[in-house]
Amino acid sequence: MASADWNDVRFDYDGSLDLARRLWRLADTLDTIGAQRRQSAVEAVVQWRGRFGVEFIGRVDAELGELGRHAHDLRGAAVGWAHAWANAINLQNRRLDQIGGFLFGQDDIPPDPNPRAVPGAPHFHATGGFARY
Repeated sequence: MASADWNDVRFDYDGSLDLARRLWRLADTLDTIGAQRRQSAVEAVVQWRGRFGVEFIGRVDAELGELGRHAHDLRGAAVGWAHAWANAINLQNRRLDQIGGFLFGQDDIPPDPNPRAVPGAPHFHATGGFARY
C-alpha cells in the first residue's frame, strides 16, 4: 500500500500475484521438458537392449518423477501466494472497516466489505480491490 499508516497490512499485492503466475509458468515449463524427455527416451530405448536399457529406463523414470514433483510443488507455491494475497487484502479491508467504524460510527458506513476470493490459476488475476469509504 502507498500509505505509511501503521495499520496497513504490509504486503506486496501485485508482486505476489506476479510471482504466482511465474511459478505456474515455470511448472508448465517443467511439464514441457518432461514430455520432451519422455519422447526422447522412448526413441532412445528402442536402440538399447538388456541391462543398459533397463538402467536407462530407471534413470528416465526417476528424472521424470522428480520433474513432476517439482512442477507440483511450484504450483502449490503459486496457489499459496494467491491465498496469501486474499488473506492480506481481506485483512486490510477489515482493518479499513474497523478504522472507518471507529471514526464515523458503525451506523454511518456501509456493511462489512465482501471478502475477496482467492485468485485462480493460471492467470491469478486480482479478484477485487481495497474497500473504499
